[in-house]
This record gives sequence, C-alpha cells and structure tokens, in this order.
Amino acid sequence: MTKQNPLKPEIKLEILKRIIKAEPVGPMIDALNPHEIIQVHRFVLERAMDFGKAIKGPSFSSSDITKYIKPINYENFETSGSVAGDKNLLAALETTRKQIDIIVKIAHQYAKMG
Repeated sequence: MTKQNPLKPEIKLEILKRIIKAEPVGPMIDALNPHEIIQVHRFVLERAMDFGKAIKGPSFSSSDITKYIKPINYENFETSGSVAGDKNLLAALETTRKQIDIIVKIAHQYAKMG
C-alpha cells in the first residue's frame, strides 16, 4: 500500500460524536475511499482501546474488543481501480463497515462507563 494522507480531523470529530451518541459510523463512510475506510477502522479501534484502558485499567486486554470481530486482510483493498467491479474489495469494505459499527458500540459502552 502506498502512503496515504492522514484521516481528516473533521472525520475524526464526527466519529467521536457518533461514539458518544451510540450512532453508527458505517453510513458516514459510504463516501470515503477504501484507504480512508481502513483509517476509520483503525481510528475507531484505537479509540475503543483507549476507552477500555481508561475504564477497565490493567484488567483490559485487546481481546476484550477483538473477540467480537474477525481480522481483516487489508490486502483486499486495492490502491487503484473501481470499487463497483471488484467483489473482493466490496466484501472487504462491507466487513470493515460492519466491524466499525460493532467497535463503535463497544467504545460507546466504555465511554458511558467513564
């Protein structure tokens, strides 16, 4: 994968708002390209980890989150080409989108506990 621009601050802020309100993030990423979607996935996972560590302390483990999701092979995300014609890419994007919403729910639960 080539180096990509970082996720825009306004996207990060919108994601954080949605985590706090327990609103799904999936619908807002429809307009993003595959690499931005990967960045959203990573950002949401990192925030869930941050919230989990802050709330649960040393007893928190990444498996508290990852037990709800399957690993994603980011190699399915091509650096160029059309999303519309690539079934592998479409499947990877849909899996990622669903996982983002699952992680947002987990992060919301941790945020609510704080």
